[in-house]
Amino acid sequence: LKAECPDQLLEVGEAVSPEFEATAMVMEAERLPSCPTVMFGNITGSQFSMAANVLAHRPRLAWAFGTSEERLVHEFKERIQQPVAPKVLGDAPFRENTFLDEAVDLGQLPILTHFEQDGGPYITAGLVVARDPQSGMSTVGFHRMQLKGPRRLGVSLHSRRRMFEYFRRAEEKGEPLEAAICIGVPPLLSLGALTLPPAGTEKFALQGGL
Repeated sequence: LKAECPDQLLEVGEAVSPEFEATAMVMEAERLPSCPTVMFGNITGSQFSMAANVLAHRPRLAWAFGTSEERLVHEFKERIQQPVAPKVLGDAPFRENTFLDEAVDLGQLPILTHFEQDGGPYITAGLVVARDPQSGMSTVGFHRMQLKGPRRLGVSLHSRRRMFEYFRRAEEKGEPLEAAICIGVPPLLSLGALTLPPAGTEKFALQGGL
């Protein structure tokens, strides 16, 4: 964005509070004509930078697809009908930074408290990945997560779709539902997670098609 669409990136270098202030700045940015992605370099209490508003502008989505805004819907439809199964690799760069057990502290992440009515800080753009305890089929989707402790999140499954069913089936078996949370994935993977495919369709393959 910085190199090719500079009007669609707003960089904030000064310290910003994760409680209300960052969200207020993003909402102000949404009123600008370019509806820019906002990159915070200094969220108080965290060593990590944070991007917000990545998917909020159609021209930016078209740029991510490498197509025009006029052809965006057509391109999405065409690619989603040509799934590409994922390849499982034995190693990945994120494994170079690993924290286990007591070393895990979710409070190190720049998790925002968005509004006064919220019960606490929330991850709002995290993708939750899990497998069906019965079939082994995987799914991935957006689920709002509230920070409740260094190693504890509360997750919203109110949509009662696949993830809700996977949790219910695991609960019936008396087992926990193993899950992974992915933050900061490429935009096309985020869009793929928003799809509602027929039963028996792997979302990872649809994301691969995109």
